Amino acid sequence: MAAEGAILDTIRHELIAMFPFEGGSPRGLSNAQVQSTWIQYLASRNEKVEDLLGTTTLAIADVITLHVSSLIKRPAKILVTGGGTYNDHLIKLLRSHSSDFGLNYEIPDPVLIEFKESLLMAYLGYLTMNGKPYDIHSLTGASLNTGGGALYKAV
Repeated sequence: MAAEGAILDTIRHELIAMFPFEGGSPRGLSNAQVQSTWIQYLASRNEKVEDLLGTTTLAIADVITLHVSSLIKRPAKILVTGGGTYNDHLIKLLRSHSSDFGLNYEIPDPVLIEFKESLLMAYLGYLTMNGKPYDIHSLTGASLNTGGGALYKAV
């Protein structure tokens, strides 16, 4: 449906403006933030659903490209995983944006797409078991890197 919709540039720019750039640094969005910003805003609109979907999908591609290109050196290969991987229209938009930014979005094997979270949790467990911090402070805005809690062995 998004591929059939017209792009509403005013709405697109308003959606992008809602994404938090804290001091110019990109940050992730929680589900609650998306609900209280984009979803609430879109629910109040009267435009055709196809147009809102098309506009929102392009805004998502814009935000992803803007943030990824600000975080990494180019040229770069970007591994696309998660549910968005199955959104052919979103992937097409990401790839069309990528040529301007030296980014190459790649779709991995379906096993990796489906089990990415399990792999990440195993990696975080490895870091915790080896007393290594999660090196994510530069992405999350935290003042320093932290570990993943405590490890308790069964008696």
